[in-house]
Amino acid sequence: MTQSAPGSKRPLEEQVLELLEQNARMPSEKIATLLGVEAASVEAAVQKLENDKVILGYRAVTDPDKTTGDSVTCMIEVRVSPQRGLASTESPNESIGTRRSNPSI
Repeated sequence: MTQSAPGSKRPLEEQVLELLEQNARMPSEKIATLLGVEAASVEAAVQKLENDKVILGYRAVTDPDKTTGDSVTCMIEVRVSPQRGLASTESPNESIGTRRSNPSI
C-alpha cells in the first residue's frame, strides 16, 4: 500500500513528484515539511520514483536569451509507414533528399 501525506488521499509519491516537477532542487526536508511527513519518507518516495523510472533525470532549464551561441539544435524522429492504395513514384529517401535541397518545402 502506498503511503499518503496526512490530510491527503493522494499517494505520497504523486505529491512528491508534483513538487519536484515545480522545483527539482527542492530539498527533501522542505518537501517533508510541506507534506507533513518525515524527510526519510520523502527520500524513500524519490528513490522509488527513480527506481521505477518515473523520474528519468534532472535538468537545468535555461533562458535562451542569456546563453551563449546563436544556434538551436534539435533532434526530430520521423517514422514513415507505407499506406495501401497510395502510389508514389519516388521513394521516401528521394523525397527527403528533395526537401533537404529545397528547404522551403
